[in-house]
Order: sequence, then C-alpha cells, then structure tokens
Amino acid sequence: SLQPYSFTQLYETVDDRFILHINQNTVGIDEVLNHDYYSFTRDNELYINPGSLDINKVKVLSIDGKIIGNVTYKENAKIIELPTRGIYVIEIQAKQGTFTDKVLY
Repeated sequence: SLQPYSFTQLYETVDDRFILHINQNTVGIDEVLNHDYYSFTRDNELYINPGSLDINKVKVLSIDGKIIGNVTYKENAKIIELPTRGIYVIEIQAKQGTFTDKVLY
C-alpha cells in the first residue's frame, strides 16, 4: 500500500539533513478549493463576493489577532472599513462551514 509519506536519511553522519517525500498530490485542506468566493479591498473598504457560499457572518481580525469587526453579511455591501494598511484575517461563517482567508490592504 502507498503510504502518505516516506522518510530518507542520508548515509553520512549529518544531524540536520533528511528528505521527506510527500506521496499525495496536495498537502493541506482541499475543501476550500471547492468554493468560489473571494475577498477584496477597494480603498479602505473590505468586500466579499460570496460565489456559491451562503454567508451569515464575517469576523475581521488584524494580523496580531485583534478583532476589527464582527458583522452580519449583506450581499453587495461593504463588510467593514479597514483602519490602516496591513494584512487582515477574515473568518467567514456560512451554511457550508467556516472559512478563513487573508486580505492585504
């Protein structure tokens, strides 16, 4: 049977070198690939195109984990005004599950 990974160590005595072969096509969660939503910013406003998601709420966090906003989703409306330029994490709560994305403003 094909194992999900294999391990190979070099024959010489080296304490910090090894090779890890991943035998699967992807590593991580491929569920997100099945949804066609996307988020974007215009000026300092955050928007989400829901695609096929039925979105209920959106939480916006700064990169250091501070909650910027926790809002009920309204289609074709801005989610929130972002206070400063930076990287933000958005948590989308939808009927299909919870999804996390990052946005650069």
